[in-house]
Parts: sequence; C-alpha cells; structure tokens
Amino acid sequence: MAFDRKAWEVRVIYKSDPRWWPCSKCREELVLVDGTLHEDGAKAGYNLYYPAEDFQGRFACLLSCKGCGLFVSVAGRSWRTVRETYDSQTGEDVFRDDLELTPHHVDPPPAFFPIPFNCPTEVVREVGRAFALFWCDTQAAANALRTAVEFLLDDRDVPRERETAEGRTTYLRLAERLAQFKQAEPELGEILEALKWLGNYGSHGSKVPIQKRDLFDGFECTSTVIDELYTHRPARGSVSKLAKKINDRRGPAWLQWKKGT
Repeated sequence: MAFDRKAWEVRVIYKSDPRWWPCSKCREELVLVDGTLHEDGAKAGYNLYYPAEDFQGRFACLLSCKGCGLFVSVAGRSWRTVRETYDSQTGEDVFRDDLELTPHHVDPPPAFFPIPFNCPTEVVREVGRAFALFWCDTQAAANALRTAVEFLLDDRDVPRERETAEGRTTYLRLAERLAQFKQAEPELGEILEALKWLGNYGSHGSKVPIQKRDLFDGFECTSTVIDELYTHRPARGSVSKLAKKINDRRGPAWLQWKKGT
C-alpha cells in the first residue's frame, strides 16, 4: 500500500477534538488516555514586540491503541487558536478558542506507510528513522531516506566499490551506483535519484530547510519503490512526474532553479 498523502496533509490536532494517527502496530485508532494531557498554557494573542515563541506552550500526553493496547508518548508545542466548529444544538457554525497541538516527539512513531515483511532489515531501519525524525528534524529525516537508498541498492546487488586500473579499491558515489541500477530499472532509478537529491539538500544545509511537505514527497517515492520491488505491485502513478521535478531542481520540488543552471 502506497503512502496516503492526503490523510496526513490535512491532519491538524486540536485539544477539543484530537484526531490522532493510526497505531503503528495494528493500524487501529489511537485515543488519549484520560488525565494524561498536560500543557503549560500557551498565551493568547500576539504582540509584534515579543517573539512568536513567547506565545507558544508545551504539552505532553499518553495515547493508547483501541486494538492492541499499545501506549504512545507524545510531546511538543501548543498555541492558542480560534477555530470554527459546528454547534449541533443551534445548528450554526461558531468560533471557539482552542489549543492546537504540534508534536515534536512521538514514541513509537507512526508508520506513514506499511513496509512489506520481506523488505531488507537495513532499509526498514532507515525508513523507521525517517518516521521518527519527521516530527523533530526534517533535515535528518531526509538524510535517513537517502541512506535507505544505499541499503536498497545493496539488496539489488549494486556494488559499493570497484577496483581501479592501478589495483586500488575505491568507493562508488551514490550517483554512480544509481547509474548502474538504472540500466535494469530506469524509471525506479529516477525515483531513487529524487531521494538522493532530497537527502543531499537536507545534509548540505540551506536558508530554507527541508519542509514536511518535502518529506511527504520522499515518503511517496520510497513507498512506491518498496512496493514495486518487494510486493511486485505497480504503484508509480504520478510519482515519476514528482521525481522528475525533484531531479530537475536537484532538491525539493518547490525550488525555482533548474537543472544545469
């Protein structure tokens, strides 16, 4: 099953009506354990003379799975917001104060997409690191997806090193390994190359860091390749076009500069 991007892009967590993600173990619903949500009270309003951080609070809570009983700890930032909701008693939309919760730590982290049981252990480990880092360090999460590409190429018997004419052993760059992989799987190779560019962008730094939407792009690419290689189900869809956009920009799809400029 490929990454369900729409389900994650619209996910906003409010204190009055928290809608958590599915359990990473059994995919059943997670619910808040009564009495475990604690927050230090984000200030209301905004003032130009004080940094935005002064109006953020912090929260921590414990979730449990309705299906398997798994406990999940969550912590992060919170801030006051005004939310339009439907009042069932009056039948009208009303505005109410609420608390928006943004997790920065989730343990165990949710699986953004299922991984087949026959996927290599090293690939599963690095994709799992990306799932965990998504909440707190987008740059490192992108790099974890790049590392997963290296291990995936290992599993496809693409060598990491070669012998030079002088008889010395030299390590191959990821670009060189991908060039070899593309000889057998050109389209999947292009999708993996997109993960390389996202990882490079995250590693080398920029004025604008990797965004969560960029990680969603990475999850789409990763889940597509894993599905095709280890479940043998065609899953490319529009991902090839997304990968081309990333490859042309040598970084996130929103970058304006083009390949070769």
